[in-house]
Amino acid sequence: MRTETISLRSYEEHILRITNKIIDKHFQNVHPIKIINLLAKENNTLLSEVLKTYRSYDDDVYLLEQIVKTVNQKVPSQMSVYNSWQTTDIKEDVLFQGYIFLFGYFQEEEDIKDILSEQIENMKTNSWNSRAKFIVIITYADSETQNNLAHNLLKLLWETSSIVDGLIIMPNMNSTQLTNSVNVLATPLNIYTMFPYDIDQQNKLVLLDQCLRNEKISCNFFPPKIPNNFMGFPIKIGTISLEPYVIVKHNYIRKSEATEFEMEGLIIHLVRIIGNKINVTLIFDQPYETLTEKSGADLFADLFTRKIDIIAGVLVDIAISRYFADLTVRFISESVKWMVPCPKPIPRVQRIVRIFGLTTWIVMAIILFLSSIIIWRQANKISNKTERAYKELTRSVVILWTVFIGVSVPQLPKSTEIRIFFMTFVIYSFSICTVFQAFFTTFLVEPGYGEIFHNINEVSEANITFGHTVFTPIIMAGLGYDKHQKFRHNCLCPSYRYCIENIILGENIAMIIPHYLALYFANEIGVSNDNEEVCFLDEILITTGLSVGVSKGSPLLSVFNKYLTRIMEGGILEECWSTIKHEVNLKANNSNSRHEEYFVFSMKHLNPIFVLLMMGCLLSTIIFIVELLSTKCNRKK
Repeated sequence: MRTETISLRSYEEHILRITNKIIDKHFQNVHPIKIINLLAKENNTLLSEVLKTYRSYDDDVYLLEQIVKTVNQKVPSQMSVYNSWQTTDIKEDVLFQGYIFLFGYFQEEEDIKDILSEQIENMKTNSWNSRAKFIVIITYADSETQNNLAHNLLKLLWETSSIVDGLIIMPNMNSTQLTNSVNVLATPLNIYTMFPYDIDQQNKLVLLDQCLRNEKISCNFFPPKIPNNFMGFPIKIGTISLEPYVIVKHNYIRKSEATEFEMEGLIIHLVRIIGNKINVTLIFDQPYETLTEKSGADLFADLFTRKIDIIAGVLVDIAISRYFADLTVRFISESVKWMVPCPKPIPRVQRIVRIFGLTTWIVMAIILFLSSIIIWRQANKISNKTERAYKELTRSVVILWTVFIGVSVPQLPKSTEIRIFFMTFVIYSFSICTVFQAFFTTFLVEPGYGEIFHNINEVSEANITFGHTVFTPIIMAGLGYDKHQKFRHNCLCPSYRYCIENIILGENIAMIIPHYLALYFANEIGVSNDNEEVCFLDEILITTGLSVGVSKGSPLLSVFNKYLTRIMEGGILEECWSTIKHEVNLKANNSNSRHEEYFVFSMKHLNPIFVLLMMGCLLSTIIFIVELLSTKCNRKK
């Protein structure tokens, strides 16, 4: 138990004063500060006999209490003290703005590194903030080895958690000075930091000695670590080859025997713009060929092990992606829909037959028959022989049928009553024939298309095959979507392009696909009119976005967010997308497109006419044979 006679030594007073200045200058009373007590307990074997020779354990605890008191005065009710020997789990849902690690005496440098690494891993919960300010205070450190110790600790913070705002504070004296009770007149502290993105001083130790020489100097203990100009700093990029987002052109071997890949695509173009703006050297890692569960896991593993610095394609902004990486703003809003076959052209003969519906044909037949009866009855009422041609019902039907199809009649009626009715029927027949010929001529050239699909039930009932990639069932299982199980048949697509091409060319296949992806492959195939030849259901399965991913806590996140926001506001994304579609459409074979601005009138357009003519000839032949047989039978009788 400590007593009131305990006082701080000179270097401890400097530690407390520097801590006070840092809190005043760099911390706000908005988010809490976490103090981590890493003082070895008295029963810890790491203390050994040396600690008893230097100072008591209570002296270090007293320094901790003074730091806690100082922090509490500056940031009231916004502090959390964590002891390294705590066994209970403390769940915190607040975001800390700073972490202060206080080390006591540890004989070996490796012990300090292991303990710091272990504590950081233990604190990586919902409240963990890699972008906070980290202060590591070591009260016992030999001046002969502290440069190496500070370098290793700062490198540990950067490589394990992407921490850039780190300070190492240590007394600048050896073990003999630490045991001496006389205050040291010279400034007994060293403050170290590191600039990870400085190509000249990457991972080199920087001593902030100017912050200690003059107390009146307003020193910046946390200088900006993210430069505006990276001076060609190399950044490795991991990708998945999925057009149009990532297009692999070719690869070549550098002099250093490393393989480089030439990339294009929507996402790659945006990353190049940012890379040129901040002056970094973009190095593309070997892309994964297809989007599968394994390729996605491997890509996140590469990011975690720092084999790559960012993931630039194709990273969907969903919960599992945010668990493994920090995502930038969504620069592409993507929706996943059902792509279904578009309505097929109706055969010309079938379209001509369906100019009038069944009800209309029946009504016209009834009118023809009733008109024939009326004229036949009127003709039989007349006693003279002027209307002999209409006194038989069969001849009346034949004559009115002749009028109906626009052929001259053998004999016109002579009586006034029959003439008036006959004229009315001629006008009616002329109107019907005019309408029929107008549609007939139109449908010879463009017979039109069938009905479109409105929902997934209509698609499944139309005996259409469900096409999918290896990755599709995984996504559907994650979403809890099961409507695709209604299909009686399904097929595995070797690639998105294979199934899209088959759908556009008329195959009965439906598939779930991102909207941008479908339009790109359609233009690559040679589709000239997206609205007519690429059809989707109105139902939207997923509405999400694509982002660039960086490792957890990486300071590159703010850089990419800033420039991606400017790119979207400036309309560069739309310009790039339009350029990509135009380029692939120019290279495509447009013979696959069924949209033709001009057409050549050929014999195939006259096929329906010849079909109807043959049907008329066949029907006339049958009637003629029946009449011959009927006449012959009557003569025999």
